[in-house]
Amino acid sequence: MRVVYIGFLKTASRSICKFCKDILGYEMYQGNQANLHGSDTDIIFDDFVIDGNDMRTCFHDGHVKNKDIYNFIDKHENLITKEFPYFGMYEHIYNKYEDSKFIICLRDPDEAFNSYMNFMNMYSPTQAFKIHRALLGVNTYISESDRDLFKGIYVEHNKKILDFFEDKPCKLLVLNFDEIESGIFEEKISSFLGKENTNGLKLDNLKRRSAYIN
Repeated sequence: MRVVYIGFLKTASRSICKFCKDILGYEMYQGNQANLHGSDTDIIFDDFVIDGNDMRTCFHDGHVKNKDIYNFIDKHENLITKEFPYFGMYEHIYNKYEDSKFIICLRDPDEAFNSYMNFMNMYSPTQAFKIHRALLGVNTYISESDRDLFKGIYVEHNKKILDFFEDKPCKLLVLNFDEIESGIFEEKISSFLGKENTNGLKLDNLKRRSAYIN
């Protein structure tokens, strides 16, 4: 089963993917494998490169030009993935892979902006600006003046997802950010994916929760 986390950055994507990998045993491909230093415009992965144009279109339009990106998800059936390049490609993945499932976590837009700004502004310009350009169309470090821009894009992304899956309830799990901190999400994900938490472990018992919430 291909499981795609399609929520925005800074909405607990790492916590959710780590749970699926460490507890439920999924293979994982996620953003921390990316080389953000090696190019001013591209994200470099072991299996493909996402150029600046594909970074933008994967999120905003749901497609890319680089065929390696399609080939990668085609080859990996036991996979959970988040963020670039697949978080905007849910329509393609839904239509092509019958057993695919999708997860989104909704966070207060102002809280999401605060977390995104604080986190991304710690990165170097080489790392941060390419992300800002792709998502927000901004070629600088972001500031308070970008709050409304961010919130508009963030809310629209969530709305498009919820609208698309409105008549496909068994394909999308919608979580609330508060459920991540409380641990409720673990049982919900296990049930949604039809996976038994055979270890009986939770992220807090593994002393990982504080490190994973983002």
